[in-house]
Amino acid sequence: RMTDLQAALGIAQLGRLETLLGARARLAERYTRAFSAVPYLITPYVPDYSGHSFQSYILRLGPGCPVSRDRLMQELLDRGISTRRGIMCSHQEPCYASLGRRTNLEHSEKAVQETLVIPLYPGMTDSEQDYVIEKIIEIAGGK
Repeated sequence: RMTDLQAALGIAQLGRLETLLGARARLAERYTRAFSAVPYLITPYVPDYSGHSFQSYILRLGPGCPVSRDRLMQELLDRGISTRRGIMCSHQEPCYASLGRRTNLEHSEKAVQETLVIPLYPGMTDSEQDYVIEKIIEIAGGK
């Protein structure tokens, strides 16, 4: 259930939806331009026929990346940049362990190890984003 306060906040945010989505799209485009220059950093694919809200920006570490996803996340955290896992497989989560089923979802399980969500929010400044970009490329060995 939603509280009255949550509903009021949601209604207020709807009035700013186009502005918020525009800010997210601009920041996502800056990330995509910066990371596209690094062969082992894979940016989100958005087909020409669709759009993306960029509620999150998921970066994938591809072949040749000199650091693991977990090491990159820790190194970023050490520099004040909070990230989170990009993909989670429900069949690997502890709450499902009691089911006793072993499912092999090779591509999903690989994505778990290779993806992370990096900071992106409408109020993010260019200098804040530049810092995130710089540190990701620095830690991942791109510079």
